[in-house]
Amino acid sequence: MTQARLVADVGGTNTRLCLAMGGVLKRETLRSYRNDDFAGFADVVRAYLDASGATGVSEAVVAIAGPVTNQKGRLTNRDWPFTSATLADVLPEARLHLINDLSALGYSVPKLEAAHLDPILTAPPPAADIEQALVIGVGTGFNVSCMIRAGGRTLCPEAEMGHVPLPFDVRARLVDGIGARATAFITNEHLFSGRGYQTVESAYRGEDFAGYYAELLGIFARGALLAFMPRRGIYFSGGVARNLLATKARERFIEAFRQPLPLDVDLVVPVYAILDDSAALMGCADYAF
Repeated sequence: MTQARLVADVGGTNTRLCLAMGGVLKRETLRSYRNDDFAGFADVVRAYLDASGATGVSEAVVAIAGPVTNQKGRLTNRDWPFTSATLADVLPEARLHLINDLSALGYSVPKLEAAHLDPILTAPPPAADIEQALVIGVGTGFNVSCMIRAGGRTLCPEAEMGHVPLPFDVRARLVDGIGARATAFITNEHLFSGRGYQTVESAYRGEDFAGYYAELLGIFARGALLAFMPRRGIYFSGGVARNLLATKARERFIEAFRQPLPLDVDLVVPVYAILDDSAALMGCADYAF
């Protein structure tokens, strides 16, 4: 195999790797590894290359669950550094590019098909030359990725929305549900994450907690409409969001999301949950150096 691209999605628990050709995943080469079994990312890649027999890898695009700045990154919950030298020993001839895992999901949006998605809300497709979409990741942590597509090119600006303070309307509804304990939730990630879900649940004294949490998420997503103008749609990723919106709690999400905006603007967008666990790999495969 020649001119292959190695793509990787490195989470806190597992790493998924695959080969891609011409921007398309070769799904028969997809493999997953437990991070606890390896000392570092290069060791994971070495195991993958040995198992797959892959040769001719000329590029590597790696998505990591942590911030990436100037092609340097580190996993949020694991001491694995990532730099341009990370794969120098195992892939000495390959060009390496690092991106945040939510950015990788943003790059996957143009490739996502109906089979990859659970439609939460439907809407007519946008009639615009410039397309914008928003991926909202609610899992172990929280972040967003804004996808902009124009002239056949896709761009996903970097973001660290998890560390931004909670919007005032989300906080007000949080206070309604858990009272003074809401002061512990300062940022978006404090609330919208696996740990946040468990903490709010332990403090909530009302009925239908899942519906209440989905309502909080709907309020946030409604505000994100004006912040990002994602006319192509909002795409939820991460286990917390995907599992929550697969239940009847989605009705509370929809009700909150559909409340009138504080601006007279025609902004009706579809909402989806991303079902395909290889979506980030799809984004890495399609990323243009």
